[in-house]
Amino acid sequence: IEYQAWLGQVRSRIRLEDVEVRENVAASALMMVEEVGFDGIHFDVEPIWDEDMEFIDVLRLTREALPEANISVAMAEFIPKLLIRLTDDKKEWQNYNSEVNYENVAKYADQIAVMVYDTRVKTDWLYRLLMREQVIWLSDLLEGKELFVGVPAYEDETRDSDPNVENLENALRGMTDGLNNWRSDRDNFAGVAIYAFWEISDDEWEV
Repeated sequence: IEYQAWLGQVRSRIRLEDVEVRENVAASALMMVEEVGFDGIHFDVEPIWDEDMEFIDVLRLTREALPEANISVAMAEFIPKLLIRLTDDKKEWQNYNSEVNYENVAKYADQIAVMVYDTRVKTDWLYRLLMREQVIWLSDLLEGKELFVGVPAYEDETRDSDPNVENLENALRGMTDGLNNWRSDRDNFAGVAIYAFWEISDDEWEV
């Protein structure tokens, strides 16, 4: 078992444009590993996006401080850059991550967890298709990195999430379809990231 210190924050609440703040985050990561004893750091700063170079600089500083420790990053679903360019409403995609941000993060991170939930998808087949394509695209894109795919175990119905659609069964079916596709690279697929494990029922564990 590898233990990572979870460093999370709402992006709008942390002034990463301030270089001192970025250096303090890296110093906190160093303390968590060297003094507290964690094996690595998991960053969950939401949302990050393609042009968020201040966050990328946090990863750079952390990697310089911790050249041997694992760095893990949680990221929103992958949206191909071409699709973003074709849409009429650029603001609709501003908090999503294309290959640009995934590749920027991968320069410094060892593990990337794509959070495929809170997607606003309302049909089973479309959610399974989204999961399938995330596995295919990202396993191929992130050469030499460990890809974890985040799946939903909670049942809160919100504007962004319908538990009748976004659930473990649909997520795992879509993931399996992706792994069985010839375009995916299984060597880069590390496993499933369950959010959150303490909400899983016995029936869901059976699934």
